[in-house]
This record gives sequence, structure tokens and C-alpha cells, in this order.
Amino acid sequence: MKTRRILQPAKAAKTTGILTNAKMIIRKAKKEDLNDLAGLHIHLIRQIQKCKPWKYCVAKTTVAYFKKKILKLFKNKDASIDVAEEDGKIIGYSIGIVKNYPSFINFKKYGELYEVSINPKFRGGGIGPKLAKRTLEFFKSKNVEIAEALVDNKNIIALKTWKKLGFKEDLFVLLKKLKSKK
Repeated sequence: MKTRRILQPAKAAKTTGILTNAKMIIRKAKKEDLNDLAGLHIHLIRQIQKCKPWKYCVAKTTVAYFKKKILKLFKNKDASIDVAEEDGKIIGYSIGIVKNYPSFINFKKYGELYEVSINPKFRGGGIGPKLAKRTLEFFKSKNVEIAEALVDNKNIIALKTWKKLGFKEDLFVLLKKLKSKK
């Protein structure tokens, strides 16, 4: 059975200011970064597409949809978009969004680690966790008590990364493919 896991952190690591890794800095994204963000988003889709080609694809509208969503998030005070930059080139990003839980959940709001994407040439260097920690700090600044990360159950590298950051499995989302009536 296909599942998607929602992971939640036990404790978020503390970070402040701009993070650096030799020549790398982590900073707030700007509108001028939009094309680079879209390119990294396509890399992310292609990566998860390898896990489940029946579910994920890069469509003609993917870039336009992503850019429209990001432009909306730039205006949202409850959203944070950070980029990792090295030598003037964006090599990764993270997106976090503060959302409200329904009234039957003990927490009023939560932080959704919506997306973290790293240029394939720079993966494995700890950039993703640094970006995620920065997003978790944003959530704490918004008085969020819990964060969630949606991770495809076949994305083993991402699962290991989130677990190293203190996230724990919480919910399984079950999917079933249906044949449509045409």
C-alpha cells in the first residue's frame, strides 16, 4: 500500500542570523530569485518522480503554477522562503508556512515545512538541514508549537534527514489509484 508520512519534530535546533558554510550563505528569498527557485523546484519534482512515476510529473504548467504560488507566499506574513547561496548562485531553498489546525487538535497552529530543494550537485553537504533549521526558527518566532513535514515514504534520504532533525512519524496518508469512468 502506498503511504505518505507526516513527520513532526521533537525539538527544533536553534539557529540565528545568516548561516554560512565556507562561501555559502542562507538568506531570505527575493522576487529576483524566482527563476532559480523554479529551476530547483523542477529538480525536486524529477527526484520524487523517480520514487513514484505514476504520481509525479513535470507538466507544461508546473513552472507557472510554482511561480504564482511563490509570489503569493512572498506577500504572506505567515510564510518564509529562504535560499542557500554560494558564489552568487542559489543552490537550495526551503519554504515554511504557518497554518491553523482544526479546532479538535490540541495545537492552534502548526508550521508546515512545505518544501526543501537542493541542487543535485550540492546534496549531501548539510544544506537541507541548515535551511530546515532556519525555517523551524521562523516557526518559533511565530509561536508555533509543532511543525510538520510531508515526506514521500519512498524518499529514504529525506526521511533520514527529517528524522535526524528530530521529526517523528505521526500520520500515514494512504492512497488508492482509481480507474476513472470515461
